[in-house]
Amino acid sequence: MVREWKTLKRFLFWEIALGLLLVIIFGTVSGLRMVTANDYIKQGLLTAALYTFQSMFNRIGLVVLGATVAVCAVSFICFLSRHRARVAALFVAIPASVYTGYILGYELNRYDFKPYWLETQTVFGIPIRSAFLTPKVVAMNGAILIAMLLAGWVCYKLAIRLWRYVRNLRGRFGEPFRPGWLVLLFALLLLVGQAACLLHRATHRPAGPNVILISLDTLRGDHLGCYGYDRPVTPNIDRFVSSSVLFENAVAQAGSTLPSHKSVMTSLYPPQLRTRSGRRLDRHRITLSELMLNAGYRTAAFANGLGWVTPVYHFEQGFDTYIVPSLQLIPRVADAEEITRLALSWMRGRRSRPFFLFLHYGDIHSDFNVLPYEAPEPYQSMFLDPDAPPLDVSRAGAHGSQYLGAINAGRYTPTDEEMAQIRAMYDGGIRYTDAHLGELFRGIEELGLLNNTMVVMFSDHGEEFGEHGRVAHGWVYREVARVPLIIRFPEGAWGGTRIRDLVQLLDITPTILDRVQIPATTEMLGRNLVTLIENGGDVSRAYTEGAEAYALRTLGWMFRYEVEDEYKEMYDLHNDPEEQHDLIGNKPEDEKRLEATLLTWMDLVGAGKPVAPDAALDNIDRRTLELLKSLGYIQ
Repeated sequence: MVREWKTLKRFLFWEIALGLLLVIIFGTVSGLRMVTANDYIKQGLLTAALYTFQSMFNRIGLVVLGATVAVCAVSFICFLSRHRARVAALFVAIPASVYTGYILGYELNRYDFKPYWLETQTVFGIPIRSAFLTPKVVAMNGAILIAMLLAGWVCYKLAIRLWRYVRNLRGRFGEPFRPGWLVLLFALLLLVGQAACLLHRATHRPAGPNVILISLDTLRGDHLGCYGYDRPVTPNIDRFVSSSVLFENAVAQAGSTLPSHKSVMTSLYPPQLRTRSGRRLDRHRITLSELMLNAGYRTAAFANGLGWVTPVYHFEQGFDTYIVPSLQLIPRVADAEEITRLALSWMRGRRSRPFFLFLHYGDIHSDFNVLPYEAPEPYQSMFLDPDAPPLDVSRAGAHGSQYLGAINAGRYTPTDEEMAQIRAMYDGGIRYTDAHLGELFRGIEELGLLNNTMVVMFSDHGEEFGEHGRVAHGWVYREVARVPLIIRFPEGAWGGTRIRDLVQLLDITPTILDRVQIPATTEMLGRNLVTLIENGGDVSRAYTEGAEAYALRTLGWMFRYEVEDEYKEMYDLHNDPEEQHDLIGNKPEDEKRLEATLLTWMDLVGAGKPVAPDAALDNIDRRTLELLKSLGYIQ
């Protein structure tokens, strides 16, 4: 028995040594691969390179280490059993069988067979899921079950053969040296590496304040009380504005989520980022989060996701932590309550060191559930007319986003009463988000962080409700391009100031970098808004990219240009702020001047040029594709 225990101990040491070696190999390869992909060394972001390497190393290392512990546990259980080979084989066969079922059946049932699992039928008075009564669903899942059993059986047989082969091999050749020394050596290497990274982070403390960047996806600028809206949808944001700077004429650089957020994070225009084909963010582009990480900030993001603002599109660049619940093993779309809870929980453990936190709220966005916009009660019905009949989306689609898509495609025309209901539900989502923003603001104050924290709130784009014949977003008109931008500086500096000058969302990154004393890169095109606050300014232009056109916007004019057919529109914003009366042909001098300015900008940033098809939509997982389709982004 003593001899067997010695054999087990030696065997476990070999497994641990091999596991630690694999941690070093796979962790190093993954870390170097990410550092090389982001070109950190060449761009001089050495601190970001170190922290990114450590983050990737730890992420992969923990997975390998967990597998090593599992293997050691299995070995110990097998040792206690009289039938060691069979027990070991079962530990291989069962996970292999389950994994086969997951690969073959998870996405098939979650997406292709989803309607059958949601519907119920009554059989002899008993409600039963339609999936159990549908022949093709039963047949496919039966085939998957057979495949699972077959995979488990094959792996069981192979595992028994491998066990006997290894046992015979060890009996013939023995062991060349003691594995304990290898365990000690590899563990020492890991500890030294981790200690060096921790020491560097502890001794390199940034001098600037904390920064919280909040994206309120799809919030149009004229639906907040502080921007003049008559409904009480944003009481918490309105109170927060009293100690903040509000920009009355902030313009988004794109009418949709992906290009707008990429523009914010890089301070570049969407055409420079080649976003029209749904391309991922180029890893060679330096982002705000990477500069913050390189300066020694702790960086984290908690994102609703909505299919776009996720690691799939490389938004995780520069973040120590990037959590998107919709991409986890058990996916879910995180609501405002969860985003706020995650943010406050993370901040409680990071109060001693400056941090950069990015929060993406998506509850205002159109929904892929039953109704076009949904929020928990009492917010869902807070602004609905109680005497109006419930909105029936089945006339145009199975769920809310399909209903909105049918309106835009001309397959369905909503009545004025239905459009009022849609707008009221949209406002309910704003009120729900505002409630949890109030909890976030109170939490920041209770943690003692408010006076040393810069809070920036913006929306990536607005939302249309028939003002120009469509709903949702993607366009360049006022209701989509004009967005809220509110900045609370540390100590409430310039609190209550309202800036009327035209500003752009790509101005956010240079403004944050100025406050945290980090130089902006030479390629960034935004301006520091602190200079505007202190000295005023005369910048008179802003640019927006839409699904079908580009737009130049000044305080007095909006000029819209479609590349394919060279169709143009021009609006006098002083006399026509809602952009309803096209003046093309009526004011030729203004038209010529505005068109020349827009075309010059388009040439400089590469707008309107063909974009090579990107592999992004081919390579992203099916879960993300399904989410994008359900939200109406892709067909």
